[in-house]
Amino acid sequence: MKSLVLTNDGLQLADTPIPPVLPGEVRIEVRSVGICRTDISMWNGDLDVPLPLVLGHEIGGVVHESSVPDLLPGTPVTTEIDMTCGRCWYCRHDMKHLCEERETLGVTVDGGLSEYLSVPADLVHVLSEGVDTTTATFVEPLASAIETWKRTPAEDDEPIAVIGTGKIGILTAQVYDAFGADVYLVGRNKFQLGLARQLGLLNTVNTSKTAWRDELLKATRGVG
Repeated sequence: MKSLVLTNDGLQLADTPIPPVLPGEVRIEVRSVGICRTDISMWNGDLDVPLPLVLGHEIGGVVHESSVPDLLPGTPVTTEIDMTCGRCWYCRHDMKHLCEERETLGVTVDGGLSEYLSVPADLVHVLSEGVDTTTATFVEPLASAIETWKRTPAEDDEPIAVIGTGKIGILTAQVYDAFGADVYLVGRNKFQLGLARQLGLLNTVNTSKTAWRDELLKATRGVG
């Protein structure tokens, strides 16, 4: 199969083996992969990762082969990206993100920029009706945005400033907006700020203006 592999010489399109399907696993035929800032940082050499490495962790595809009965070939799916041991103290106390043996697709082990990808079946989620495999690439970053709200929820009309207008910033602002917060999206990228307004996030603050802090305080009636 073809894979986009990060090497010491940069990104290379390479022939790699089709991954086997072990017991408890599902092989996904990858249809779409989102490009994250993390991918760009690894490509630029800003993050220390094992090489060679297949990048990609925002994944949409269909089941190609399955070892479990409830995930049939052809089913549109996405996948979680963290593979944990389930045995360490953190896993046993509902803190899998701190797992001592955690591996992350596209960061510590090969990810989704391949024709096929095998993952544990318990990481795979069937796409809801109407969600295609391209839209599925937003599931992972949207999950991060929702988790942010869960950890720091905002009450109705509580002013919230989201700093940064990239994909995660806009998604996080949308989540807080959906739960009723008074959201202010703060950044300096004119295109991204304009896109946010098109998506219904009307309270945007451009930090290229020298008085942007005063503008934010005025908009929140001094609450900040």
